[in-house]
Amino acid sequence: MKNLIIAIQIIILVSCTSKSEILTENGKIKDGTFYCDKFDWEIDIPEGYTITSLQEKEDLEELGYDAMKTEVPEGYEVRENRPHLIGFEIDEFNSFSSSLEPFGSTKMSMEEHQKFVSDLLKKTYNELEGVKFEQELSTENIGQRKFYNIKTKLFNQKTDELILTQVILNTKIGADLFSSSINYKSEDVFETLYNNFKKSLN
Repeated sequence: MKNLIIAIQIIILVSCTSKSEILTENGKIKDGTFYCDKFDWEIDIPEGYTITSLQEKEDLEELGYDAMKTEVPEGYEVRENRPHLIGFEIDEFNSFSSSLEPFGSTKMSMEEHQKFVSDLLKKTYNELEGVKFEQELSTENIGQRKFYNIKTKLFNQKTDELILTQVILNTKIGADLFSSSINYKSEDVFETLYNNFKKSLN
């Protein structure tokens, strides 16, 4: 199970609600809302969720860096520490995270990028013992932006029990990739996190 948690939280570059103000790397949290200083975006922290620390994200990424850095195409790289915007969670199975970073020098389209990330995730999950998965690709418009989504359901191979569902939503903002990830075990959690994300873009 530990390997599963590590795998679902590896983030790959292919180019506690409080009324006090909390500074983060790429924005600030005030009165339960994150205000991004990289572009015009703000998102509420749902009640009952705690903020994911940057150190926790960096520690998880370091575990997956060596395994993934040789898998990317020319013009892209895997970074050990991505520029995170905000993350919040109930626990490791129910969480939201987002980042903004340069898309890379390659001319890969968002459609090609979506397929590449999908293939890389498939490779990762195929190597997890005792796990099987289903994956679905889609696009949707949220606010003024078109998102390229990857939804993956992970199951216990022996019992068919659903372990986790992961939805990755990617779009371009200028020359940057805006990426958000929702991990959840129940549809209620997904509805809360997904609707909260949509509200932040409308």
